[in-house]
Amino acid sequence: MGSLHDGAFYDITSLNRAYKEITYLAQGTIANGGTNGYFHPGQPVTRAEAATMIGRALNLDGTQAEKRL
Repeated sequence: MGSLHDGAFYDITSLNRAYKEITYLAQGTIANGGTNGYFHPGQPVTRAEAATMIGRALNLDGTQAEKRL
């Protein structure tokens, strides 16, 4: 059974169906969750959050577009 706080977020325990995936993304600093230690797994991902996670996954630093101009 999961504890109150198994990993990176207070609201994600080993009983959560996406626990392994969320933990993997948090350990790789792709998904940070909220500033208060909660991930909010039931909330929709915003466009800005998705873009940030994709950029982190691809190791983009935000200057690629500027280099092409």
